[in-house]
Amino acid sequence: MRFKKILIISTVIVLVITSTVYTQAESFGFNSKDTATNNFVVSDVNIEIEEKFTTEDNWSGLFKEKEVSIKNLSNTDVLLRVNITPRWEDKNGNAVALDASSNIVKLKFENLNTDTGWIYGDDGYYYYNSIIKTGDSTLPLLAGVELNIVDENIAEMYRGNNLTIDVKSECVQASKDAYVETWANINNPTIKSILNNLCIR
Repeated sequence: MRFKKILIISTVIVLVITSTVYTQAESFGFNSKDTATNNFVVSDVNIEIEEKFTTEDNWSGLFKEKEVSIKNLSNTDVLLRVNITPRWEDKNGNAVALDASSNIVKLKFENLNTDTGWIYGDDGYYYYNSIIKTGDSTLPLLAGVELNIVDENIAEMYRGNNLTIDVKSECVQASKDAYVETWANINNPTIKSILNNLCIR
């Protein structure tokens, strides 16, 4: 499943978000898109990225709600990991060499490093600390985004470009064999221990 939701952000002196046309002359936009990747298919594994945000005019630029969680549409229980990567594009979708690091793009996480939420694996992925049963959804991982562009000269460099946040989700059947074969690059002993414990419950 893939879909996009677009917010338009205009820069004058301060950041303002409006729901105007995507091709507005002096604007840079906020895009989100998801990619669900199922690598280990023993039974039908399928997930859906769920997003929730509200459109509003005159955004202050300090915080914009953008809630991201994952739903299990499979006929089996699954393990899940998610990678969230911000990047900049021009209005034609071409990559732009602008700062998408946490210096500019502030991703606001929730339910992180909790017993029943998400754990960062130091490999670019956030691992869900519970088995996701058929039809269930995770707790939200992403709560929102904030743009730290307060200087008008810096804002000028970003004008006319789009901030895209890629949400890549990977699920495997909830078994040790499945995750070991599919996620062979896991080197974090804490993550391995969590996944092993989940698989024997």
